[in-house]
Amino acid sequence: MAAKVLAVAPAALARHSLPSLLPVSRSALDESIIGSKLVVEPLLANRSRSAEENRKWEIGDCVINALIAAEKLAQAAMTIESAVHACNPMDQNKAACAGDVLGIYATFSAVAAYLSGVASTCPVPVNVQAMCASDIADINYGIGTLGSALATINMTCEPGATEEREPIPEDRKSNAMGMCVINAAEAAAYIGHAVLSIRASVHNCAQVARDAREERDIRSTCSADISQVLQSFFLVMAYLSNAAALCGDTLIVGAACSNRVLSVLAGLSEIAAGASGAVGDCAKVPSMVVPFGNSNRDRGAR
Repeated sequence: MAAKVLAVAPAALARHSLPSLLPVSRSALDESIIGSKLVVEPLLANRSRSAEENRKWEIGDCVINALIAAEKLAQAAMTIESAVHACNPMDQNKAACAGDVLGIYATFSAVAAYLSGVASTCPVPVNVQAMCASDIADINYGIGTLGSALATINMTCEPGATEEREPIPEDRKSNAMGMCVINAAEAAAYIGHAVLSIRASVHNCAQVARDAREERDIRSTCSADISQVLQSFFLVMAYLSNAAALCGDTLIVGAACSNRVLSVLAGLSEIAAGASGAVGDCAKVPSMVVPFGNSNRDRGAR
């Protein structure tokens, strides 16, 4: 049967020639698809470049957070030694004891905040649970900083005493020099922190909200970034003031007073940064905007 079909096929083709097909015109849908590719592909390329740039800044956050955490551990050791001396039962200076104890609390809270920051920004994707932990620790850091400064500001900033220089006792010179070196190092680290925070605020405060909830989240994110900028500058000045007060053979009372005043401002900024960041990072419903800091996270990604 197959042989018969094949035998008559040439005759059938000769008798019934098929018409040639007309060229198919490009439809409006095809034009739309091609046009959309011309628009989408550059957008995707820009988005990829933006993500790559953000990741570089995020790595900067990671490095600075790790550096500050290490410096805070060294500061904690020096503050514990100072508290052992200040909290001597035979010494009646309770304000100095309270200032050191609260300083220890603040320092370990800062270590927790910055190590949580390392855990949140160093890996990919961003760990939002670690960011929430960092926000809560930052609030405690601010409370400790504020309490430590307020406990000692009265005795340090007495009217008329800020022009004086007090000799540093021989048994306290090693601690004073240690704090001098640590404070100078921390001031340098917070300059880097300020640069990163400024870039984050410029990047994140420019986000455009699509609804009322996103508007709230963008405002909290922007508030956290700006508070981080203020915190960084206040701490740079506070640490440089303390270094100036302790790096010589005598204590410069005016510089020590400046450290306390700036520490009050830094503590308030730390509380504001942690509370604002927690609004988005610790929410039960995931935030649909970029979190504070130099994040590489896309909208909606948790």
